[in-house]
Amino acid sequence: MSDHSLRPADSRPVPRNSFRQLPDENAYPVALSICSESRAHTLKSFCRMRHYSQPGWSFYFSPTRDILWLSSYLWNLEEEDVTDLSTSYGRQLANVQNVILSVSDWSEIADLEILRLLGGVNTIQILLAVNQTPADVLQLQRRVQLQFGDDERWCSIFRIVDRLYNVCGEVAVGRIRH
Repeated sequence: MSDHSLRPADSRPVPRNSFRQLPDENAYPVALSICSESRAHTLKSFCRMRHYSQPGWSFYFSPTRDILWLSSYLWNLEEEDVTDLSTSYGRQLANVQNVILSVSDWSEIADLEILRLLGGVNTIQILLAVNQTPADVLQLQRRVQLQFGDDERWCSIFRIVDRLYNVCGEVAVGRIRH
């Protein structure tokens, strides 16, 4: 979910190709192992995403903080893969509130089969390419507004972010924010 392994020249999250590839260090919040008070506090913001047939593929997830990277792998899911994800994680997938995708992919959202499983997406972040200008951001905001501005099926907010995840623009359903 939020695999924020930072590399020196690039602060983007390293995308996982599937839910099965969650690194062990991100699968379990350390605070769950410290004491009962820290466990109780941690469980207020994390939920366990339980894989029904492979317990080792279960992980903890913070719906308000973690972001699902919609990598190119997810754009090519077959119906069988979508069914497998649905069967494996069930209604828990509705806990995903935030997703991110590259600026080159945003207009193809309607083709992204996994979004129909993620019924709770509030924010879709669009990661800008390197060296995009404020004029590019404004043009992107207008294009997002035209294509998805009145369509609440996907999310309530499209957030445009740079490579350091600074918010450069935002489109709420029905209006543009600067």
